[in-house]
Amino acid sequence: MEGILSLINRNKNKGVIVDANLLLVYVVGCINPDRLSKFPRTSQFDKNSFDLLYNLINEFNLIVATPNILTELCNLLGNLQEPERGKCLALVKNLTKNNEIFQEFYVESQIATDESCFTRLELTDSGIAHLAKGKFLVLTIDLDLHLHLLSLGIDSINFNNLLI
Repeated sequence: MEGILSLINRNKNKGVIVDANLLLVYVVGCINPDRLSKFPRTSQFDKNSFDLLYNLINEFNLIVATPNILTELCNLLGNLQEPERGKCLALVKNLTKNNEIFQEFYVESQIATDESCFTRLELTDSGIAHLAKGKFLVLTIDLDLHLHLLSLGIDSINFNNLLI
């Protein structure tokens, strides 16, 4: 846990890139934390894990995303039933308009596909790897992405490790 606190303190003023799966947990949990365990895409999470994620994300001055992350998030929200789906999409809209706590960075596909991890991790995660280099901590539940980032010396937290 000491290492994670060090990563947070080192990056809290820079910002955190949150992967699409954790952004999904964050958004659904903000709207209805009881839905997490009942929604197939978030069923491994509950109110306690949401609270941990919420508090962790709020340690950072800035949430960072790419259009690819947001596209994946919206696609995943498409499987949620109304009225929660609409409420979640409204929250995404509000987040993207609040430049004080949320910023979106565009990574061209041509650049993301040049990343060494592209054929293994695909476009969104390659964009994350490119954007994070020397700039941002990455918060993910994707072990392959997490290990790749660590191999490049990029600060990364695998949220699954916090759930143990």
